[in-house]
Amino acid sequence: MPSTNHHLSGSNQPTHVRRGSVLMALCLAGFGVTLTYTGIGVAVPTIQNDFHASSITANWIINAFVLAFGAFVMAAGALADCYGRRRVMAFGVVIFTASSFAGALASGVVFLDLMRAVQGIGAALTMAAAAAAAAAAAAAAVASVFRGRDQVRAFSLLGTCFGIGFAVGPILIGLSVEHFGWRAVFAMSAVLGGLVMLSMRLSNMPESRDPDATRFDWAGTLAFSLMLVFFTDGLMEASTLSWSDLLPVFLLVSAGGMLIVFIAVERRQKRPMLDLSLFAYPRFVGVQSLPVAAGFGFIAPLAILPIRFVGVEGMNEAQAGLALLPLCLPMTIVPLLAGYLTRWVGSGVLCAAGLMLSASGLLALAGVSAGSASSAFSIPLLGIGIGVSLPWGLMDALAVSVVPKERAGMAVGIFGTMRLVSEGSAIAITLAVLTSSIRMDLPHLAGAGEATNRLAAGRFHEAMQLMPTLRIEQLEASYDHAFHVTFLALAVITGVAAVIAFVTVRHPSQQESEAPAAESPCEALPGCEGES
Repeated sequence: MPSTNHHLSGSNQPTHVRRGSVLMALCLAGFGVTLTYTGIGVAVPTIQNDFHASSITANWIINAFVLAFGAFVMAAGALADCYGRRRVMAFGVVIFTASSFAGALASGVVFLDLMRAVQGIGAALTMAAAAAAAAAAAAAAVASVFRGRDQVRAFSLLGTCFGIGFAVGPILIGLSVEHFGWRAVFAMSAVLGGLVMLSMRLSNMPESRDPDATRFDWAGTLAFSLMLVFFTDGLMEASTLSWSDLLPVFLLVSAGGMLIVFIAVERRQKRPMLDLSLFAYPRFVGVQSLPVAAGFGFIAPLAILPIRFVGVEGMNEAQAGLALLPLCLPMTIVPLLAGYLTRWVGSGVLCAAGLMLSASGLLALAGVSAGSASSAFSIPLLGIGIGVSLPWGLMDALAVSVVPKERAGMAVGIFGTMRLVSEGSAIAITLAVLTSSIRMDLPHLAGAGEATNRLAAGRFHEAMQLMPTLRIEQLEASYDHAFHVTFLALAVITGVAAVIAFVTVRHPSQQESEAPAAESPCEALPGCEGES
């Protein structure tokens, strides 16, 4: 698990200009990665039509990235600690850029799926080493250059930039697909990767590593990565096959076995990647509910709704991206405003209130039936967007504040890993729930399995061809029921997280009480006040 201990190569007192250029490089890296993390769902229907692909292979355009990304999160952070964060970040950006360029030239959907997996590996390396989404190595990369209040401001701006990447991804990708084709999406990612490499070079980003990380924990890293691979793939296989099939059952049981192996390995380590003793702090356990809620309350809908908008509601890609604007727009400003509100309201209370608002939006969205006007989505999506944005910029500080100061580095590492794993797992779990709900509602007839996958992708007429005895109204009713069940489950998960956050972290800790509150959104920028 990455630590905030670090050793710098180069100047130990970076100037404001240098700090600003380093922060720009980190923000650009996170923006480029998050842009295609979930937004690619807008382009999936077009890619499927272009390659005449099955729904299973088309779904792997999303699944391959999620699986590879989740599996390499902890390994990437550990590698960054051992071999240098700048080096690992640069390696990740090269992989991400090359796979994006290759994806733009793909001649088949299988090759594109493979490139998305490679892209996921590059994204994991980049985000872990570059402080994306306050991941495991986030504290290390930022703390290497920023100190004190500048460090807090840097984290605030980083979180906002990554939120913007998630937010504008579906919109920008939708417009790109509509006007230039889906290949432009991957070309755009390659260009952004090139800009990140250029900005890293121009900023002369200092190298940093954990001097205590003298040995890479191969056993722990392998066990953790295999656990995530088995778990994520098991969910994906369950969504395409069934929960009674031996393959998903085997994969999920194997995931449980690897979790036991990982815990056993870490207990025997003198310097474990994951310090399990931190979970003895109830407030720290409570904070972990926040990234889980963000994954299920924001990331999962952001990945699934574009498929519904294009496949079920008949929108084109640009319209689908714009329909997500109420969900995405709050992420560009509300996190900074939430930091300002902490002058009067505790972070824990703000987080709980935001998640409850988000749960209400998800509950309202569950009742929107197929064929509804696009305006029926707007108010629920706005509630979800504002609700999730409130804790988005506060979670990282809470993760550090609820444990003793001397253990803050490990707390940031665990929280960052939880955040990234939750985002990837939420997509896989939500897709599995949606598909399973459709399968249980359809008659057990020949072709039901593939029809379920087509229906989950919003391809009603193709599903009807596989099950000609059913009317289109029956298929729409099955989809509506599955969508209702899925978003009801998301609302329950988010609501439970809100209650946990309120109970465990509503009272500020001593560290939070002593920390200076942000005076304005400007303070997210290092040097805003002209400090030396």
